[in-house]
Amino acid sequence: MEILSVSNLNKSYNKKVLDNLNFTINKGEVVGLIGPNGAGKTTLMKILCLLSKADSGEVKLCGISNNNKKDREKYLANLSAIIETPALYENLSGYDNIDFIRRINKISKERMEEMIKFINIGDMINNKVKQYSLGMKQRLAIGIALLSSPNLLILDEPTNGLDYDGIIEFRKLISDVVKDNDVSVIISSHILSEIEKLCQRILFLKDGKLIDEKISSDSIDKMYESVYRGE
Repeated sequence: MEILSVSNLNKSYNKKVLDNLNFTINKGEVVGLIGPNGAGKTTLMKILCLLSKADSGEVKLCGISNNNKKDREKYLANLSAIIETPALYENLSGYDNIDFIRRINKISKERMEEMIKFINIGDMINNKVKQYSLGMKQRLAIGIALLSSPNLLILDEPTNGLDYDGIIEFRKLISDVVKDNDVSVIISSHILSEIEKLCQRILFLKDGKLIDEKISSDSIDKMYESVYRGE
């Protein structure tokens, strides 16, 4: 089942940033997004999250077009995103952070308890977030992002700052996210080895253009050379 469809997407500022992008993502698929600085990754994610408007083209999320202002709320109801460092209330407990978002979005307490159990940070849920490690903050943020049962989760550089143990835990968490919540995931990263381990497919972005490759060690090596060395 197709969750996300991007068709003929273009965006320019002083120069072309996105150049006629076309791709789809299916339900339960984990897709990596890589490319050098300035390739257009952040611009693409902003457009997917309706934080920026494309010059032309269309994004459909669960069949809902980003071009229809009347359906903006319905579109966003299918999407959650964590961009770089999780934005959390450091002086509140983990429980109060997740409960605050639950109340704003009128989500059941039962669903919140499911997510607290899922992120598995134990009694630390009652401690202030400023006492958490970065890995625990990532877990809490993902639990909050999943509260609304989104069909698509966007993660921008989610392993930044994590130590080896944190990265291993994150891999398992993403695997569990897909398995237990039936959600599709886009992961943006510059760490190719992590993308290879996490994702079923990779979208390589260079100079605003997209090359869609099936994941394999050979394709990773070849695309590393072409994307990052400018060949």
